[in-house]
Amino acid sequence: MSDSTITSTRRSRMVNEIPSVRCLRRMVLASLAFLFTFASLQGTVMFADDELVLFYPSCGHLTDNVWNIELRYWVYEDRSWTQAAVSKLATGLGELKESELQHFEERARHFLADSESREIVTFQFDQDPKQETWQLKSDSGDVIKTDGNGLATGTIRLTQERAEEIRRSQKSSDGWLTFHATSTDHTGAGRVRLIEPEGISIISDIDDTLKITEIKAGGEIVFRNTFLKKFHPATELRSVFERYPDASVHYVSGGPWQMYDPLQQFLHSKESAWPEGTFHMRTLRKNLLTTGSWKDFANMLLDEDGTLDHKVAEISHLMERYPKRKFVLLGDSGEKDPEVYRTILEKYPERIVQVLIRDVTNDRQLNPERLKGMTAIEAPTVTPGQSQLPE
Repeated sequence: MSDSTITSTRRSRMVNEIPSVRCLRRMVLASLAFLFTFASLQGTVMFADDELVLFYPSCGHLTDNVWNIELRYWVYEDRSWTQAAVSKLATGLGELKESELQHFEERARHFLADSESREIVTFQFDQDPKQETWQLKSDSGDVIKTDGNGLATGTIRLTQERAEEIRRSQKSSDGWLTFHATSTDHTGAGRVRLIEPEGISIISDIDDTLKITEIKAGGEIVFRNTFLKKFHPATELRSVFERYPDASVHYVSGGPWQMYDPLQQFLHSKESAWPEGTFHMRTLRKNLLTTGSWKDFANMLLDEDGTLDHKVAEISHLMERYPKRKFVLLGDSGEKDPEVYRTILEKYPERIVQVLIRDVTNDRQLNPERLKGMTAIEAPTVTPGQSQLPE
């Protein structure tokens, strides 16, 4: 595809995007701007105990009899004034019910937490007979420290023999291994799945695919569904997971990593009961002393194709890591999933088993060309300005 074609396509996407989605971005980002600024000004009145390490669920791929495990973690401290800051922000949202304020406090917590830079985290696999200690290192052998946003990413490598030893010790039958932080003053535990080279993998969006968000209803409704109201599962695609019970699952979302914790709690709750999987979300840095934070901030506000580009990159990375696996792709018609999956279909036509789209816009009748080659799953049509969820 030529540069001029790409530019033309992006202009078309920008023109076609409904104003309510742009309104939502501005509403959410205005709230986050307050949170970030408040956090930076209050940094000297923070009291905390141990630093927390949030290990995001990840996966390992096998190359030349070695498991390569890509890890990402965040080191942070909860601030003592978080609730006061959230309450102050909530006053600008109108009169809230107690349950709405509670949801907002829970979902804003990680936007306000104090990220810890220059931290070195060590960890061990649970029940490891050798009690070997691990830490992330660069290709040159240097120990990786957390950056200005408390984040660290890197790869550890396990021989097949060592991985099997740990797997037997943990009695893991599905490839999931657990580990925990061992460094001084660090508390946290994580999970990683060793995914076999061949098999079925499911890649799924979250909003309006597995969780009812009602993007097309407009900014105010989406804001309430995201930050103030109880999350509700969308169940139309549940049979896909039942059809492939042994599939590896990867949740690829355009949402920021700060929303990971409430989303994973919802997805793996008894009510939702979606299978455990790895997460692939967007980075929104919030250290106001770095220009990268403001670039992320601006990109989420102005770059209307940011989510599309992010998803294409993450899915392509997964498919390159597992070149012999087949993939099932799940999404919805509310935003850009059909366009994302169209790109993936063109890149990897022989490796896609099926693309299923939860159709919340009635595109199967109004715009069938958009879903050509995909399976449209009937779902309640989202109407601008109206929510179908209970108050």
